[in-house]
Amino acid sequence: MYKQIWDDKGLEPKENVHLNTLSYQLDKTMDEFSKEIHKTLGYGLGDGYTVVLNEYENIIFVRIEIFDRDTYTFITNYLESNGNEVDYPSIPVKQSSALIQVHRFDERLSQELINELYIKFGQQIKITHSERIFEKGASDWSLDLLLWLGNIPASIIATYIYDFFKRKKSHSFNEVNIIDDCDIESILGIASNISGVNKNDLRIIKFDYNEYDKTTFYYITNRYVDIKLTLNDSGKVINYDVDKKTQLHI
Repeated sequence: MYKQIWDDKGLEPKENVHLNTLSYQLDKTMDEFSKEIHKTLGYGLGDGYTVVLNEYENIIFVRIEIFDRDTYTFITNYLESNGNEVDYPSIPVKQSSALIQVHRFDERLSQELINELYIKFGQQIKITHSERIFEKGASDWSLDLLLWLGNIPASIIATYIYDFFKRKKSHSFNEVNIIDDCDIESILGIASNISGVNKNDLRIIKFDYNEYDKTTFYYITNRYVDIKLTLNDSGKVINYDVDKKTQLHI
C-alpha cells in the first residue's frame, strides 16, 4: 500500500510513500477479487488510485497506490470481513526461463483461452494474470496473461494462441510476446545490486515486452521491496525504481 505524491501541476507522480504491507488469505478467484477491490476503492475514494494485481501460483500480489491521501481503513475492513490475516507467503523458488505475454487482446476470451491451453498442454505451462486498474479523471483497465513454460518450445504455444484468436475471429490487436531464453539469475542479480536485497529472496512476478523500443519491463518483489526494472535487448539497465516497504504489518 502506497501513497503517491504528485507534482505541483498534477501531471505525474514524483514519489511513492509506503504506508503498509498486509497479508490475507481470502477464498476468492482473481476475477472475484479484482471486481470487489475495485468496488471497495471506488466507494472509499471515488477517484485517484491505481491497483496492480499480479497472480503467481496461488498468490495474488496487490499494489495499491492512493493519490495524495493517507486513509485506507476501508481496505483493511474489506480484508478483515472477507479473510484471515496470515504470514507473508513463501514464493516458489524455481521460475521458468521461457515466458510468453499475451497482451492487448479481447479480454472476454481470456478464460476460454486459458481452458484450451491447459487442456492442450497440461502441466507444460503455468498461466498467471496481470491486471492494472487506473482511476484519475478517466478510467483505464488492462489485462495480460503470462505463460511460464516448461519443456516445450515457446513458438508452439505462440502459434496455438494466434490460431485461437483466428478461430474466434477476434478483431482486437492480439499481441503475443516471447522471451525464449530469459536469464532469471542475471535479472535477479541486477535487481539485487540496485536494491541491496539478496537475489535468492527476490521473485519476478510480471514482465512486459515493448516491441517498439525492444525493452523489457520486470516487476520484482519480496516482503521488503518492490522493484521496477527495465532492460534493453542486450540486458543493459534502461531504468529502475525501488520502493522499500518500511512499515511492515504482517
